[in-house]
Amino acid sequence: MYASKLLLTVFALGALAGGVRADESKAEGVRELAVDLSENVKAVLQKREQLGIRVGHFTGSGIDHAEAGGMLTSAVVLELGLLVNVKAKLELKADYYLVDDPKAAGVKVIKLVAVIKDLAAGSTVKGFPEFVGFVRKADDFKRLIGATGVDKPDGDGEGKPNEESRRRAFQTVPTKPGVPPKVTAFVKGSVVRAAEGSNYDVQILCGATAKGPFAPLTATLDDKQFPGLPFVEIPKGHYYQVRVKNNDACRLGIFLHLDGIDQFAFSEDKTDGRPKFKMWVVDAGKEITIEGYHKNLDPGEVFGFLTTEHGKGAASKFPTQSQGKVGTICLGLAREKQPGEKGSQETVPGDVIPFKQKVVEFKLGDINEFVTVRYSR
Repeated sequence: MYASKLLLTVFALGALAGGVRADESKAEGVRELAVDLSENVKAVLQKREQLGIRVGHFTGSGIDHAEAGGMLTSAVVLELGLLVNVKAKLELKADYYLVDDPKAAGVKVIKLVAVIKDLAAGSTVKGFPEFVGFVRKADDFKRLIGATGVDKPDGDGEGKPNEESRRRAFQTVPTKPGVPPKVTAFVKGSVVRAAEGSNYDVQILCGATAKGPFAPLTATLDDKQFPGLPFVEIPKGHYYQVRVKNNDACRLGIFLHLDGIDQFAFSEDKTDGRPKFKMWVVDAGKEITIEGYHKNLDPGEVFGFLTTEHGKGAASKFPTQSQGKVGTICLGLAREKQPGEKGSQETVPGDVIPFKQKVVEFKLGDINEFVTVRYSR
């Protein structure tokens, strides 16, 4: 039986930085960068009287992590909305790179360079200057590079907090072939944590059908391709679930991406054309099992997480012209802000599953930990 591999990457996250050149995007997070790029694209479309644009899957270098391309591409696709058309005459192309931050010596940053191609003319559109942006926001940077480990609270290290957080994150990824990353991930049976003392337990459950039964998958740190990083095995064509147990004394917010696609991307509940909800919330001392992509609040349904062959997954449902490497489940775990505190295989939406939900208010604090699950090589 063909079995995929799930890589669980765990990290604690940080904050922001500021100040860029006049000809660069001022945005420093993925969502903000996508908004900025989309506004520039819309201006070109309006000027050229075009009703739509193709979006090619963003490709990169220096980052061996499946989450990066999907996360960047889907963020822009969501912002462009109905303007994305696979039959359009113009195409948005972008590349991203892991480079030295021009604003901070010795610190890495994600650089995004985008152009618009005129497919008929076979050239770039002159009315669209090359778009350049940098992802400096620590939590997005860590998600994009697939960092693994436990970070200090942002601001506890030397130098600027956001820069130090990115510097520490880069130390946890392989920089040379054969050189293992600095990993603090802890595995015991099916439970994976950022470190042994983490307050959050993550498990991947697997079942042959949407109705189960589901059982936790055993994790290991002995994978040859990614030594020191947790893996679990899951058969292709099976359903899986993501369980998070909150052992903390306060509520926990959970952000979830599959192959770079936000788990609310297919939600029918929207505000101004965008998904209404952003995260799941679990009470202190409780656990939550996320069974699929969110479908609706009423009557309360999700699309089960179903693994399928490359090219037929959820990432493929976004109207882009090509698909890059996929195969990750990525969680951002955010402890609720307390009074006085500083602030190569894919997943496809499967059968619809009843899922009880309720809307709650949540005072978002810093994202404490990051868990990424790779299930395709």
